[in-house]
Amino acid sequence: MLVIIGLLVALFSSSVYANKGSIAFKNFELKARGENRYVIDTQIRFQLSDYLRDSLREGVPIVNEVQINLVKNRLWWWDKNENLAMITSLLKYHPLSQHYQVIQQDSNESWNFKSLNMALRKMGLLRNYVLPQLSDATQGGKYRISLYVSLRPDTFKFPMKVHALFVNKYKIETTGVQWPLP
Repeated sequence: MLVIIGLLVALFSSSVYANKGSIAFKNFELKARGENRYVIDTQIRFQLSDYLRDSLREGVPIVNEVQINLVKNRLWWWDKNENLAMITSLLKYHPLSQHYQVIQQDSNESWNFKSLNMALRKMGLLRNYVLPQLSDATQGGKYRISLYVSLRPDTFKFPMKVHALFVNKYKIETTGVQWPLP
């Protein structure tokens, strides 16, 4: 009897959060703006997992992190990565007003939306994002730009953040996308 109850609980818990969510890039442009200056234009599409959507409705903010790296191709060793920028934004739901709020962490800009789809679209929009000036050594085709994007619930306080470094089964992330420098 206990085995049957255990199987039913396992089956139910795996089917409750069947939608795992996804992150995809709709379009991407890396444009040169002067000497060793580049601008990124992209639209990142987010599909929240059932767990993240339920967490958001329960008042848990969702953290979006976009990490931009400069990658140097190397033949005989692993590629060299240099972090150029980290863009962090926060998605919140306010149940009284039934609005979603997107907060850009670096600039403290915020936007309010009536629908979740519009809030996700704004959170994934990078228009004319200027990268830091690169050195002259990046010319010659050995370098590329990579982007890694992740979504995770922002629930843990300090002692639990150590645990979250090792176990975060509700995090959605990309394996990374890369584009050569023009």
